Amino acid sequence: MSLKEALAAVVRGVRLGRGFTQEDLSAVDRSYLIRIEGGKINITVEMLQRIAELLQVDAGLLLSLAASLQADGTPESTNSRLIVQMHELKHSGIFESIATTLKTPRAASGRGLR
Repeated sequence: MSLKEALAAVVRGVRLGRGFTQEDLSAVDRSYLIRIEGGKINITVEMLQRIAELLQVDAGLLLSLAASLQADGTPESTNSRLIVQMHELKHSGIFESIATTLKTPRAASGRGLR
């Protein structure tokens, strides 16, 4: 199963589990939502965030659940794996690197800085 297909199943499952119809998510075009839930299109992170807000969950949770489906694992095993990775990143100084990038101005074209 692709991540796109897994995310489609998660979005549809959470929507149905919350008792929402596609019309209840009217901030998202219904035909677009149908294609998302059908696993027909890739969605932007902005659209994922909008859908998550409408479903009253974090966008990260939707991605985490999709990753667990894709890996044929459980949400708990995916969560444990993510916690381990977060600790590894923290101890390697990656969080500080991320904070530094937020303070560093980017070139106008978005190129040239790495």
